[in-house]
Amino acid sequence: MHAVSAGGTVILHARPNPDFPFRRLLAVINHGDASIEELARMAGIPGLAGQWQAHARQMLQQDRSPP
Repeated sequence: MHAVSAGGTVILHARPNPDFPFRRLLAVINHGDASIEELARMAGIPGLAGQWQAHARQMLQQDRSPP
């Protein structure tokens, strides 16, 4: 595993999910302001860490639960 530090170089080799920008993913993870559509998309994004897919599924389940 490689760490990225301030000023380091990051090279993009592929964009496997162009319909869900990485910048938006970070905003959702850091601020938790995802729409239902974004959570549904995150739950099935190929290559997204399983913990974040599971978190998205959990948030969708909570949103569908009665108050």
